[in-house]
Amino acid sequence: MSNINSSDNVLYEYVNFDDFDVESKRFWISILIFVRKLCSCLEYARFVIAFFGLFGSIFHLTVLTQKPIRNSSVTIFLIGIATCDLVRMFETIFSLGKMYYKQLLFLHISQTCVPPLSYIDMTIFVVLNALDMISVDLSVWFAVGMTTFRALIMRYPFQPRINSLVTSKAGVYAVIPTSLLTLLFLAFYHHRLTLHPISIWQPSPDCLDFPSNYTQIEYYWLATDFSGNLSNGIIEVLINVEGILFKFIPSIILLAVTLLLVFELRKLKIVKLTTKNKRDTKRTSKLVLFVTFTFIIAIIPQGVLYTIMLSVQEGTIIRSIVDKLSVTYSFLSVLNGTVHPLIIYFMTSEYRTAAKQICFFWKKQTNSTSSVNII
Repeated sequence: MSNINSSDNVLYEYVNFDDFDVESKRFWISILIFVRKLCSCLEYARFVIAFFGLFGSIFHLTVLTQKPIRNSSVTIFLIGIATCDLVRMFETIFSLGKMYYKQLLFLHISQTCVPPLSYIDMTIFVVLNALDMISVDLSVWFAVGMTTFRALIMRYPFQPRINSLVTSKAGVYAVIPTSLLTLLFLAFYHHRLTLHPISIWQPSPDCLDFPSNYTQIEYYWLATDFSGNLSNGIIEVLINVEGILFKFIPSIILLAVTLLLVFELRKLKIVKLTTKNKRDTKRTSKLVLFVTFTFIIAIIPQGVLYTIMLSVQEGTIIRSIVDKLSVTYSFLSVLNGTVHPLIIYFMTSEYRTAAKQICFFWKKQTNSTSSVNII
């Protein structure tokens, strides 16, 4: 076992090692160092993937909002998910881009000549962080709604009220209330972080491009102290409600309706599909199933980590590892949003046609009267 230097001890001095001997402490600190390096690699990969995902999400939204495409509830839910993906990509590029740009400057100039982030930059980060958290919550509920609609349509194909769920109007009626209810938590997410001035930054005398006696306030974001506004009990209730509404409940519902949809698709295999409408229904259900699987893969780590966080005391070695591994969900979330356009492109011929028309790869037939149906 390699020796743990003093800087590593400082990094993890907040962890309670009272019940560990020297060898055990070195072992767990080495694990923490490995996890920290792994998370750094995942953060870099998330930043690179987000660049491709940003342009992919913009193009994806452009295709989905074409009039021939947006004719079903599935498309409306996909538009909502794509919007959330776009917000997540932009937040990732902004927050990590600022950090990597600063590290790049350190390679060429002294650290004492690089000013801290301005108040405006820090404020934008706090706002984008809140929007990112809301977008994650919303996208999962959109996936739940989309999968539930498809499972019900497959389960009760001859009930008119259930069949109406296939229309774009039904999708709008589901997406708008879900968005408004989820946005109620935006203020809570935003106020969880507060900017605090911590020092006055001043460049060293050998720094160029700074006026004489230049100073700048250095800010840092910290967890908001609500003791003067809300009691700790109310804050704890809000945090628990957030976990239940946006982590546990959607995870359970998504797994349940996914299993139901798989069951209905297996039943459909033994039925001979004689009409185009039935074939389209099966094809769209498979598309929904694939998109849902990407959400399940992304939310399983979040659910496991969140459960451990609730059951493990703060300051323990396991809690420290879990806190650092939470970045894996951010990585999977960005990766999830990046592959959505690819899944829909390869599984839906109508989507490919619309995409090619936008890119001028495919000449639109002027006298064609066929419509695009994703049902």
